[in-house]
Amino acid sequence: MLQVAFVTAGMQLASVGGDGLLKLWTIKTNECVNTFDEHEDKIWAMAICDGEIITGGADSFLHIWKDVTSEENEQAKADEEEKILINQELDDARRNGEYVKAAQLALKLNHPFEMRCLLHDLTRGGKDEDVCQIIRGLDNEELATLLGFVRDWNCHAKYTDVAQRTLAAVFECVSPTVLKTLPNIKEMFEALLPYSERHAQRLSGLLRQSYFVDYVVQSMAYVPIDDAENNAPKKQKIQE
Repeated sequence: MLQVAFVTAGMQLASVGGDGLLKLWTIKTNECVNTFDEHEDKIWAMAICDGEIITGGADSFLHIWKDVTSEENEQAKADEEEKILINQELDDARRNGEYVKAAQLALKLNHPFEMRCLLHDLTRGGKDEDVCQIIRGLDNEELATLLGFVRDWNCHAKYTDVAQRTLAAVFECVSPTVLKTLPNIKEMFEALLPYSERHAQRLSGLLRQSYFVDYVVQSMAYVPIDDAENNAPKKQKIQE
């Protein structure tokens, strides 16, 4: 550590050292709350001027650091308000049957849960055409995001149905020429393939087991109701 100075009205310390890092420390907790790495060599000089930190190092560069905490907090608040409005718009779109708009909003918010619920309701309701309409209405970036959701869903047996139905709709509605232009599409399908094979083997095993149930049912002796009544033991009447 080569230089130390008080900042933030004496509530924090800024330090620079031979590792080329500027560190910000909170005095109350004695913890480093942030580290900044811009210099490529030792930082020999540091000065505080009008709330800004100026550092100079052996790499022959001067860096001016400005506290933008308030701006970041305001931006985070604005983003949160925008997210609330988009969520409300998403709920209204689902309620009004605007499935393409609802899907685009879910992808914009990066909400895989909302997207999965929407596709689950459509596929279970037999609305395959609406699913295809959603996929046709997506641009390449939105389609890549959707495939990322499908990849994650496919890792869980509970969500296999919606994942495989959505993947089948993608193959049906999107040409291979478009698919191969998507970013990281090779890695995406390499992650989808092993789990899809595992789910197919599991379904094949369930199908074979269902044949045994059919065999047992068909092999059971069938006794008509009339014959069963006639062959049943009859109660003897006792005369007093």
